[in-house]
Amino acid sequence: MTDKKTYSLSIYLHKTTVEDFEDCLDTNIDKDNDHFQEFKIDRKKVGTKGKIYISYSSGTVPDWGNDLQNFLTEDEKISLGEGNTNRGVLILKVDKRFMSVTFGYGKHMLDASTIIQDFGIKVAANMIDSSQIKSLSSLNIEDIVIDIQRQSSSYSNQNQLQVDTFRDILKEVAGAPSRRAGDSSPKFIAGTDSLKATKKMELMSLLPDLKYYLDQYYKDNYKNNNFKWLDNVTRVKDSILKDDLDLVLERAIIKSEKTINISANRTLNWNNVEGFFLSGMRKKLDKSNFDINIQYDEYFSNLRCNSTVDIIKKLKRDNLLYWDSEIDGFRKVSNVYQGINFECLLKDTKYLLTHGEWLRVDPDYYKEVQSQVSDIEKETSVKLIPFDKRKAADNDDKKYYEKHYNRDLANSNKDYYLLDSKNFMVPGFGNSSIEPCDVITRKKELIHVKILNGSSSMSHLLAQGLVSAQQLVRSDFQEHINKEIGLEGENALLKPGDQLSEYKVVFAIISDDSRDIYNMLPFFTMVNLVRTVENLRQMNIKYSVAKIEVIE
Repeated sequence: MTDKKTYSLSIYLHKTTVEDFEDCLDTNIDKDNDHFQEFKIDRKKVGTKGKIYISYSSGTVPDWGNDLQNFLTEDEKISLGEGNTNRGVLILKVDKRFMSVTFGYGKHMLDASTIIQDFGIKVAANMIDSSQIKSLSSLNIEDIVIDIQRQSSSYSNQNQLQVDTFRDILKEVAGAPSRRAGDSSPKFIAGTDSLKATKKMELMSLLPDLKYYLDQYYKDNYKNNNFKWLDNVTRVKDSILKDDLDLVLERAIIKSEKTINISANRTLNWNNVEGFFLSGMRKKLDKSNFDINIQYDEYFSNLRCNSTVDIIKKLKRDNLLYWDSEIDGFRKVSNVYQGINFECLLKDTKYLLTHGEWLRVDPDYYKEVQSQVSDIEKETSVKLIPFDKRKAADNDDKKYYEKHYNRDLANSNKDYYLLDSKNFMVPGFGNSSIEPCDVITRKKELIHVKILNGSSSMSHLLAQGLVSAQQLVRSDFQEHINKEIGLEGENALLKPGDQLSEYKVVFAIISDDSRDIYNMLPFFTMVNLVRTVENLRQMNIKYSVAKIEVIE
């Protein structure tokens, strides 16, 4: 009997459209090259049909080369000549499906468009003991899609790894299988698009393991294994689907749909931002052409004027820049495609483009988020004036921004007080500062105002509201607000004995969108809003959302 060795195998499942072994291979592989070799496996020894593909490696046969030799008949030999890479792939027919096991750099021999992208992560989520997680990689969806890698020195659960199952997108998980997986299960598994299974085994006995992993893929144990959130939002990796979605984006731009905008896709020091600039509009790269509002309507209008341009290629070629007062010059934020925020429906499924990446939203999860957002109180008691762009003529720069609106709102009511830019310096935290709100009322309503310009601007609004609310218990924070609005001593508006239930946080959103506030918010904003109001609710602080009308 062959001695058992410990193998860490990378396993891929191919789509049902694959009909032959060669369909699994990258079409760019030069099969006529002397460095490429193809072998049929010995079906009698393995128990199924299969092929081995080798692309020349070093002159010394690697261990996996000898292992793969065992799959062949005695009259076939794997001969490896001189070269620079080690690449091998074993493809087996498993219950009418094709599965690949790669060796060395063998993954690069596969056609990525044929690979089932959630195979590894779904099998791992089904098999891993939820208290035996070693590492977990996710994307957190807020104003910026943050790539988070959580790793523990010992096995942990999701709570210990501080996973936010409402806002995280699972990319990879690794850990030990649960006991229910059986004694024959791997010692350790990790899942992404592939399944990495570590096990002491005879490689020639691989077929039963592949059947077992395929069977695990068809199950949904993960839903009862604390991984139900796996389905909430998933990354689109299929190149054909990406192309289809890019075509939807292109058509939306041509049709002048209002659902597209461009925003900064990374954190900026807004104290230094003096304006934004979109290249590709035949404008001089001069400070006078930088605007505090990203002029994406003008940019898209220019795109529509050029009927011969490849829109997607141009989006990826042009750049979003900002003027940095610190260096008195411009810096690059990203290319335009990476700054686009766009949502669409394709075959009754919600898709999002953000940070240059397409994401799929599970329909049930989307309905859940919509339901929770619709339960949030729509503000009716606070009197908000319209955002009147006609007032731009009254300003020296002939423009009308949030700061002008906040000023006018505060002046519209004797019980309103302006706090815009009246920042509170947090003691002991260097230059850290918190803006209490834009306008506060006599009724202790803290109004936070923001122009709707994608998830990025809304996340800034929500974070401002939550962080400010968390400071309301501080006497020095209360004193700062009282001083800034001129109500101190006996006339103080905020007092140390105040109950948090006396306060209300109002998120006021400026938008010319004709839809109601619950239907016009970007998906990521809805997710973030649900989390934000939940935190306010736990603090016993009232909250509401309001839409501010725009007058041209």
